[in-house]
Amino acid sequence: MPTFPTKDVSKIRIAVPSRLDAILFEYALRKDKDVDLTVAPPREVPGLLQDGIVDCALVPSVMYFQGDYLIVPDAAVSTFYQLSTELLVSRISLQDVRSVAVPRQPDTARAILEIALRELFPEIPYKFEIGTGNPFKDLDRVDAAVISGEGALGVPRDFKHYNIGEFWVRLTELPAVFYLWLVPAGLPVATRERAYAHVMRAKKTGLAQSDKVVVFARDRVTLNRYKMIEYLTVEIDYDLFSKQVKSLGELCDYLVDYRLIPEEKKKPLEFATSRSHVSVFDEIFGGAEEGIEDVMLDWSEE
Repeated sequence: MPTFPTKDVSKIRIAVPSRLDAILFEYALRKDKDVDLTVAPPREVPGLLQDGIVDCALVPSVMYFQGDYLIVPDAAVSTFYQLSTELLVSRISLQDVRSVAVPRQPDTARAILEIALRELFPEIPYKFEIGTGNPFKDLDRVDAAVISGEGALGVPRDFKHYNIGEFWVRLTELPAVFYLWLVPAGLPVATRERAYAHVMRAKKTGLAQSDKVVVFARDRVTLNRYKMIEYLTVEIDYDLFSKQVKSLGELCDYLVDYRLIPEEKKKPLEFATSRSHVSVFDEIFGGAEEGIEDVMLDWSEE
């Protein structure tokens, strides 16, 4: 386990993946003068957290069950019905699919898909294999392939696509939680709470200034404005409340049942702090002189 300083004397180090579903957080954190932000390819962010290079990161939810981490409360990337950037694509109908190419790097979409297909269609002997990194090339040898990230937004119309989040909601009647904010368990309490405060401020700011987030996102992804608004503010839910927590508990049980993680990795959900965001905000962002409604970053000049 990496070691950490006992005093918080520098900026809080936070990493986010360079994905559209993380851009609401990225937008706000880029402007936070107290944050040393790293925006990195999704495959690199888990390693930054694992190696202690950052204090807090937005990572695939399954990573919580693969190491010694704590969950930052109240913020995540989830969906109650579907997420356009997590798809199963195929040239044939779902009922005829038998083989599926999945990403090499373990992630939440891969785990959810494998669990949901086997639970929803137990009569079908699915075969899952590691893909080449090009889902459309994989379809030359398998029936279906996972496509994750912005590339999923441009799936040609002659392909059939099935939403991975929708599979999970159908199975559990709970939201699919794709990404969590995690901190290493060995991080000092004060640093954990700083991470919590800044993540929550980023969430609050991004949601309040969603029109500006849309403009920021459109500089990176070519997408109809209305589709972008729908994706960022309707498809994605940024909360981590009771339903999302229950969903993570069920995900853990299924991961063990299907041997996607060893049984000894099964653990209860533990959080970086049990304090309310109000008390943490008061402490980090100004105490009694600044109320909870004042901590949103003000970028009216943009």
